[in-house]
Amino acid sequence: MLKEPHINFPFSFITRKCKLFFFSKLLYMPVFLAIILFPHFANAQNNKIDSLKTVLQTAKDDTNKINILNALASNLIDKGGFDSAMTYASAAKDLAEKTQFKKGIASSYNNTGNVYLKQGDYTKALKNYLQALKVWEEFGPKKNIAIVYGNIGIIYTYEKNYAEAIKSELFALQLYQQIGKSERAIAICYNNIANIYFTQHNYAEALTNSERALKIREQIGDKASIANSYNYIGAITGSQGNHAAALKSFLASLKIYEEIGNKLGIASEYNNIGNVFINQRNYNEARKNYLAALQVDKEIGDKKGLSEAYSGLAELSDSIGDYKNAYMYHMLFSAFKDSLLNESSNKQIIEMMTKYETEKKDKEIAILNSENKIKDAEVKKQIIIKYSAFLLATSILGMAFIGFRNIRIKNKAAQLAKANEIRQKISRDLHDEIGSGLTSISMICVQSEAKMECKENVAMLEMSDAVKTQSRQVTEKLRELVWATNPENDTLEAMLFYMRNYVPKYLDKASIDYSLNLPDDAPPIKLENDISRNLIFVLKEALNNSVKYSGASKVEVLLSINENKKFNFKIEDNGKGIDYNSMPVHHSGLGNMRKRIEEIKGKFEIVSEKGSGTRIEISGTFA
Repeated sequence: MLKEPHINFPFSFITRKCKLFFFSKLLYMPVFLAIILFPHFANAQNNKIDSLKTVLQTAKDDTNKINILNALASNLIDKGGFDSAMTYASAAKDLAEKTQFKKGIASSYNNTGNVYLKQGDYTKALKNYLQALKVWEEFGPKKNIAIVYGNIGIIYTYEKNYAEAIKSELFALQLYQQIGKSERAIAICYNNIANIYFTQHNYAEALTNSERALKIREQIGDKASIANSYNYIGAITGSQGNHAAALKSFLASLKIYEEIGNKLGIASEYNNIGNVFINQRNYNEARKNYLAALQVDKEIGDKKGLSEAYSGLAELSDSIGDYKNAYMYHMLFSAFKDSLLNESSNKQIIEMMTKYETEKKDKEIAILNSENKIKDAEVKKQIIIKYSAFLLATSILGMAFIGFRNIRIKNKAAQLAKANEIRQKISRDLHDEIGSGLTSISMICVQSEAKMECKENVAMLEMSDAVKTQSRQVTEKLRELVWATNPENDTLEAMLFYMRNYVPKYLDKASIDYSLNLPDDAPPIKLENDISRNLIFVLKEALNNSVKYSGASKVEVLLSINENKKFNFKIEDNGKGIDYNSMPVHHSGLGNMRKRIEEIKGKFEIVSEKGSGTRIEISGTFA
């Protein structure tokens, strides 16, 4: 029987009106993306785990015992018992290799890959899937080949290669339909295809494929799969803004997972329900569900679930003004997120896929040469000569390129280190010297006021109050300048964190509605050439103009990033627009914004007409 895990739906962007459910590894992800799809599981039995263990005690070391071990592994994966599942899969593999039972070897590799996939170790998951595919392409039936192609499609989805992901899933679906009597597997394919459409905002296709999957699952009465379909439909309706319908679907999914004891699914639904309650501003219920998710995720060691729970708690803390905990939870979220998939694992995945394709091509060449009666020795000689020449040329070019690149990197790194050292000294001096001085001024004013009699010193009290106010304002601006000057904040993640805190605070004070659309799962990009500082100063100047001069009732701030690190930054209000003819001569804000963007080699454009609002668009590259 085919088994399936859960699915999580982290936030993708924030607006004042609502927070939509979205896969974090979409357009921005990079962003926050961890996508959990339905792996295609093979060789699981209808037997309960206890009965399988009973049969195992008296089983002989033959193919039947191997099948029982793999069945136990598959059922335990479904229950979240990853350590035990890995133990049974390993035992099945050892015995299958000893008895040369190819089907058992491939099944154990596939089960091991499923464990690693659920634990977020995509490199090891892909390695085991490719080992299973090697065996099944040689000995196995279409069904097993379809299983592994479906799982490889999931890895492509994690890597955001959606074109290849949907190609793999459609290929698996076609094989299942050719086989016949594969309703569960067909439903899994429909759900995976729905998920890929979901990540691309094509909610109509996502809902259509999800409903196809649900219809099949209701016909066969598979509770775990029905729960998963409710989960998908809840995510889609939540993304469409229908949070009441989303909550209903997630609660239905949670109820089924609790009935069947699926801890992975239970934790996932607690996270999703917490997300819905945040959208409904029911913060107490949101917190209860996130903490419940954390408890279950810690029990089963689900890093992805922990990451999502911490993300939700960070968002919750920020919404209620608890910025200390918001920062703490955000750091915990980042720590778990970064451990899931880094640059090294991406490289290993590409290398393994390339190695597999190369081995497959070499095998085809060998078969063709055999059919043409070419001697093995001559074929090997030709292959060795070609590969040797290619490797020699590649090595020479590679060494030359690396040498030249290392020289440039070394020089650039030295210059950057020196500049950062100077910036850090300036940051410390600003904070220690000027900051302490402004604080002293404010304290002196407070002490002076305490010594004055209100009736006789009204004028002096007013002057003292004005000095205190100005001192606080300058102190606040100094803090912002210190933050911008500190080189430790020259990262995309730090810049986005600053914007998320600054925009709501500033516009809430002015009672102006806003929409803040920023990437959640920011890629680990180090910003150079004062990009962060200049973008933040432009944002502040634009918001200041909207508040003081435009008479706007709403402001929209949007930042998008593509896979080539190119960004588009838009700030737009619905105010009265700019009357250039009546603009004061001394007003230099627009010119300063343009100069700042030119400094970072970006493009600055402002579109505004009297009575039609103002839109500022900035484009460039994060590098």
